[in-house]
Amino acid sequence: MNLKVLLFLMVFPLAVFSQNKDINPELLKKANSVILDEHVNVKISSVRNMHISQKKSIMIMNKKGIEDINAYVYFSKSTKVKDVQAELLDISGKSIKKYKKKDFKEQSTSQGFEVSDDRILFLDINYSNFPFIVNFESVIETTNTAFVPNYFPLKNYNQSIVHSTYQLDYPESIDLKVKNTKSNVFSINDKSSNGSKVYEVSNIEAIEREYLSPSLYQVLPNVRFSLPVFHLEGYDGKANSWQEFSAWMYNDLLKGTESLSSETVSRIESLTKDFSSDLDKIKIVYKFVQNKTRYISVQLGIGGWKPMLAKDVDRLGYGDCKALTNYTRALLKAINIESYYTVIYGGSSQRDIDPDFTALEGNHAILAVPYKDDYIWLECTSQTNPFGYIANFTDNRYALIIDENKGQIIKTKKYQDKDNQYLNSVAASIDNKGNLKAKINRSYLGSKLDDILSVSKLDDTDKQKYYREEFSQLIDLSFSEQFLQLQENENAMDEKLAFSSSGFAKKADTYLMITLNPLIKTYSTLGDSNRKMDIIIQRGFVDINEVILNIPEGYKVESLPRKLLIDNKFGKIAADFLIEANQIKANYTFELKSGQYTKEEQTDLRSFFNQYFSVINQKILLTSNL
Repeated sequence: MNLKVLLFLMVFPLAVFSQNKDINPELLKKANSVILDEHVNVKISSVRNMHISQKKSIMIMNKKGIEDINAYVYFSKSTKVKDVQAELLDISGKSIKKYKKKDFKEQSTSQGFEVSDDRILFLDINYSNFPFIVNFESVIETTNTAFVPNYFPLKNYNQSIVHSTYQLDYPESIDLKVKNTKSNVFSINDKSSNGSKVYEVSNIEAIEREYLSPSLYQVLPNVRFSLPVFHLEGYDGKANSWQEFSAWMYNDLLKGTESLSSETVSRIESLTKDFSSDLDKIKIVYKFVQNKTRYISVQLGIGGWKPMLAKDVDRLGYGDCKALTNYTRALLKAINIESYYTVIYGGSSQRDIDPDFTALEGNHAILAVPYKDDYIWLECTSQTNPFGYIANFTDNRYALIIDENKGQIIKTKKYQDKDNQYLNSVAASIDNKGNLKAKINRSYLGSKLDDILSVSKLDDTDKQKYYREEFSQLIDLSFSEQFLQLQENENAMDEKLAFSSSGFAKKADTYLMITLNPLIKTYSTLGDSNRKMDIIIQRGFVDINEVILNIPEGYKVESLPRKLLIDNKFGKIAADFLIEANQIKANYTFELKSGQYTKEEQTDLRSFFNQYFSVINQKILLTSNL
């Protein structure tokens, strides 16, 4: 932060901050935003009535902090906006602009498609004279009590809190379930009494995002709420257990949505009739869905949990995750293959549906297809994912299988460390001026497939840009071949590249100095030694790099890098070098194990990373014998 701004904030009492207190300077360090004061009040009058009011004052320190403003409310036929307003202030507390409800933008959560009646009111503040303050107030009333707002006071990395409170009032006739998750990062003060849950935090410093940090949800304190008897979009539901909730969701939200036209049923029967294996039939249906439909994003508000009718998806050719998952389920049902709609948290961070706390959870839906003694997991929103591929988005986490009788929490597929492979084979040569010609064959397997899947979708221009950035250390880069091919049955992708570059080897007098690092995959470091968070490696992997380098005529190898073998709790590093005729053969292996490591172990893990970086950066020295 600008030192001038910091000094100003230390001495200037913010007019908008309640009781005119000064801000502790420690709360400004590393902060993109500062919650000055926040009050959330929830009142549940009955299982069909809930009133939610919010008042928040937030200071935005820089451009990154703008995403923390969150000045929006969802509404629908069952959720009414009673009041919404905001005010923009400069750092002294002087009002710049006030916003009434009419100043908020309104749009469908489904971007105009026939998916949901939910809508959103949001405020788009275009202001960049940092720091500035936004006051936001909203009041909504809803008949939906399935989603009781949780108390998660610190919502983002690099955000601090001066003061925040949460109060939930409810009649004693309502059975409210509460789960209070504690943490050693900070504590939530509990001031609850009969019929009123009250929580408060003060003076919470910002937590800086660090490489390989856990998600905040995994490490921060929070309080969650659930009603065993609730109401959702015209349906009364029960959630005393996951099995009961699953049965309710199946009977009230899914049942009756899977009917298809006779023409579509006949089409699927025709496509699959020549195959006896259920596995082959499932693959055909999955490819049919990928070719026929496209995914549209829907920002879920309170409603939107009932999927579109399968026949509507069939007719329109699009849907959100719920709609496409249910559509795939309907197609499989048409050929007598059982499958289960599954609720899950999607995202790179492996967040679980809590097996021990029944509530409406999740932000995504996938399909579970029983096969032998396991499940095939289908990501129905992707037009390009290989069959059964769920790595890096819904892998290795607890999910809820929805069924009338068999609803259960089950863990999705874990991609084993040894199966997540990056295989890099380089055949290269240099001339006596140090210029390089190289052919590279690379394969991406398991969760590593994600590293290249997005590249395969790019047009030629963007592919060229991607590869030039990847090989940015090379001068005068010129490609003669770029080829990508997906091996669908193996959940793998092969890549072939051929290129030339000048000045790859550095020439000095009669010597050529070579570093193979530009041809080998590398990774980010762990940063400085003053780490605050534990280290999470969610997906281990194996990288194998094999480089065969033809040296120019008239040169010999003066020195090779040292060999290396390290095998410890973090993984394995191996480097081996061999001279055969006019070739140098270099082999590098880097295996990283998945796991959670304490911040006290960071020194050892950093050393492990650095030894790999060191070995791939070692120099090969050639000398002229002419």
